[in-house]
Amino acid sequence: MSSDYQLNDEEKNILQRHKQLAEMERQKGDFFWRDEYVNYSIEKKVQYWLANIHHGMRQQGEAIGDNYTEFSKEWYLLVKEREPDFDFILKDVVLKLGFDFDWKEYHKRISEPFFLLLFVSVFGIKAKNLTLRGG
Repeated sequence: MSSDYQLNDEEKNILQRHKQLAEMERQKGDFFWRDEYVNYSIEKKVQYWLANIHHGMRQQGEAIGDNYTEFSKEWYLLVKEREPDFDFILKDVVLKLGFDFDWKEYHKRISEPFFLLLFVSVFGIKAKNLTLRGG
């Protein structure tokens, strides 16, 4: 199906502004990790990850009833890229979360790809019943 629709000038301007804002956000994130976070003390890193993880787990728990969808293999690899000492920091974070943290569930989640975890979470499918096929 093809379309001959052309963006008008206002739509082009909106699209261009959206692209600019997205680039500004990307640069802001790059700056944070490159120039700000690296100078944090270990205590400040713990505070950062405590706020981030607590918020994410609470948000996921409220949205779909599963706090641990916050975590995935992809998430973990990105976090470790940004913070090589994350595993050490997480031990302090967990002590301050204010609720019991299920280490077994966490390790299960960070060892599986997100899409597989999403299927299991959304559809209630047991991972052992899934057959993955290459395309």
